[in-house]
Order: sequence, then structure tokens, then C-alpha cells
Amino acid sequence: MTFKTIHSLGSRCQNSEILKFYGYREFSGFFDFMNTSTVNIINHILENDFLELLKDENNFSLVCEQLTIDPETGERLPSSIRTNNKFYNHDYLDVHSAIFPHHDLNDEKTKNHFLNCRQRLKKLKHYPTLFNYTFNKWENNIHTGDMDRMVNSLINVYEMKDFRLCFIGVEYGVKSTYDKVASSQYYDVWNLTIPSHSFTGGLFQNQIDNENYINIIKSYDIDSNRVTREEIDSLPQID
Repeated sequence: MTFKTIHSLGSRCQNSEILKFYGYREFSGFFDFMNTSTVNIINHILENDFLELLKDENNFSLVCEQLTIDPETGERLPSSIRTNNKFYNHDYLDVHSAIFPHHDLNDEKTKNHFLNCRQRLKKLKHYPTLFNYTFNKWENNIHTGDMDRMVNSLINVYEMKDFRLCFIGVEYGVKSTYDKVASSQYYDVWNLTIPSHSFTGGLFQNQIDNENYINIIKSYDIDSNRVTREEIDSLPQID
């Protein structure tokens, strides 16, 4: 299958930051810079069609009084507003566990941006799409049932037909390496080994790790003429 776009499903910022750095991110997606710390959270969000995540009464804006790097601009912010969601995090007043570490969902403009990103996900049913989900094994080691659950949501909730899921499990090790460890009808599972000092939450500090990551993506048949932001946003809205 030749893929017309690559779309991040999380679970942290490094997924989208590396895609953007190497020119494989044509438009923003909902999960680009979220922190869905466990696979159960992302799976419920998808199954629930974002309903609990977008309820105003669930979202709490929190002031973070520490240096934050804006993932889109690279700007260094001495303080920022984060958003936590009480449905997905019982300790929703903890700024350090915020599900949106870079956005204030109670700001109207920001919420409208995410509503548009939700529409973009729905519109991907019109295109052959490579979805990728990266998870840090030391905090979120997922299993076959979790992967099947994600596939089922893409098929049954979002009516995806032409797609594949690329799961990348990041683990610590002595040497920077990557390899494919499993495949099924709808997904592949990869291991990406990095030195412990390389992890930042965004781009890896060790350039070899970034290149290994993007080499996994390049192993798929990706169209050089991919879907643009203007194209996907011009499609009719989906209920």
C-alpha cells in the first residue's frame, strides 16, 4: 500500500517532533503534543470519539511555573498553561501529569484548533494512511490486545479501510538499534533502543536515535505527493 499521509496517535511529543523535523508532518493532528501516558487512555479517547476529552467541565487549566519549550515554534517559555482532564486523570490538579502539556483547552481558539484536528482524523478515511503510535516501554508497555483495540476503533468508529499502524516501542539499552519484532494484518511492531541520556520527551538528544526512528517510517511505501493541510481542510465536515 502506498500511503498518502502519516498521522501520529501519540503517545508523547517525540512522535510528531521527529516526523516534523524530517518533513513527514504536513498538518497538525489531535495527538501530536498530548501526553496520553497509558494506552488505555488513547484507546478510550478513540472509542469514545473524544467526547469526554472535549467536555468543558472535565478540563482544568493549570499554570506551570517552569521552563517549557513550545513544540511548534521552539520558543522557550518561562511559564505556560497546561490542561488536565478529570475523566482520564484522578489527580487532575497535578500540573506535571497534564494530558495537554502545551495547550489550554479552555481557550476558545485552542479548543477550535483541536476540534478541527478531530475532523482531520475523521477525514483520513478518504486516504491510505500510515498511523504511528510510539510508546516508552518503561512507562507504557503495551500488548497485543491493546493494539487490536486501537485497530478496531479505527475501523469501527472512524470507518478506516486503507491504513496500517506502526507501533514503535522505545526502550533503554547500551546501543542505538531498531528492528521489527511482529506483524499482523493491520499493524507492525518495532523496537527502538536508545541510550538513557537520549530521551527528552521530544527529539532525541542522540541524532542516531532520530535517524533510526525515521528509518522505520521510511521502510513503508510513502507517497512523495502527500495530503496537504489545505486539501484535508477543504473536505466536507464529518459528523
